[in-house]
Amino acid sequence: MRVALLLSVVLLSVLGCQTASHRLVHEVIVQRLDMNLPADQEEAQQVLADTFMNKPEEMKFACLTIKEWRPRFHDYVKVLLSKAQSASLDADSLRRCLTAVFDHAGDQKAYLPVGAYLARQAATPVWIVVVKWEDDVDPGFLRLQMAGLPPEVRRRYKYPALSHIRAFAFDSRTQKLIT
Repeated sequence: MRVALLLSVVLLSVLGCQTASHRLVHEVIVQRLDMNLPADQEEAQQVLADTFMNKPEEMKFACLTIKEWRPRFHDYVKVLLSKAQSASLDADSLRRCLTAVFDHAGDQKAYLPVGAYLARQAATPVWIVVVKWEDDVDPGFLRLQMAGLPPEVRRRYKYPALSHIRAFAFDSRTQKLIT
């Protein structure tokens, strides 16, 4: 009984989100942060995790899936860049950082950028790009995973959610990955 209830809740949340996912692109966040990212790699990663992971700003994107993530990535980039330009932030350096994020995904990961924050590391301006991500699953492998599920579930839930969060930090002047 509990498993059926849990499955129902998950399905309703996924299905409800899928119908609204095309509107989520306009919910991305671009802003300047009064943050000095530590130079120590481990400290910087902890600050990024504490600041951006499992927060309402990124959790509203929890229902996004890997389906057609590459074209959607570019839709998200357009909105992020527009918001950066409107806020008089360095949209050109953000564009280069977002390109580096896309390149980082390669053939193994599915990324969607949901936030961009201009901070600093000492005197260096830093773009922090928050992405929702998941392994980019081969459709044949996905069919095998779904094979044991009831047909009504398979019809409605065909793609894995972007269930992970990552925050990239880039030197905004060089686009060098900091962490």
